[in-house]
Amino acid sequence: MTALNKLTDIKIKNATKGKYSDGGGLMLRVASNKQWIFRFTIHSKRSEMGLGTYPSISLSEARNLATKYRLQVSEGIN
Repeated sequence: MTALNKLTDIKIKNATKGKYSDGGGLMLRVASNKQWIFRFTIHSKRSEMGLGTYPSISLSEARNLATKYRLQVSEGIN
């Protein structure tokens, strides 16, 4: 299992274009804005779900959402 909680608020604020992993499927995609993405695999199919933009969705909120969705995926809920 990958390490969780790799990002910090300072890293997020200073992030330039690219993708940044927080671990456990939570990613920050930086382009024209900073968008939270939850990546998961269910029934052998890889998917992504948008969780909202930073700072509207804080780092802690994004982590809470990712935890919630990780539990659903582990139960086979898409």
